[in-house]
Amino acid sequence: MVSWSCPYCGKAMYSAWDKHTDEVVICIHSDGIFKNPYYRGKEGENASISKLHRQQPRV
Repeated sequence: MVSWSCPYCGKAMYSAWDKHTDEVVICIHSDGIFKNPYYRGKEGENASISKLHRQQPRV
């Protein structure tokens, strides 16, 4: 379960899904729109994980 706190009204919202493909979240209390902290882009869930594995090691 994930949670968001609306920057406009301060109330919390909860979801069983992180909605990682949604760039913004709409508050169910105030209809305010704000950035989704769980957003990973349109590429999908595995894309962000595979990018981590492709990074070059530090020397």
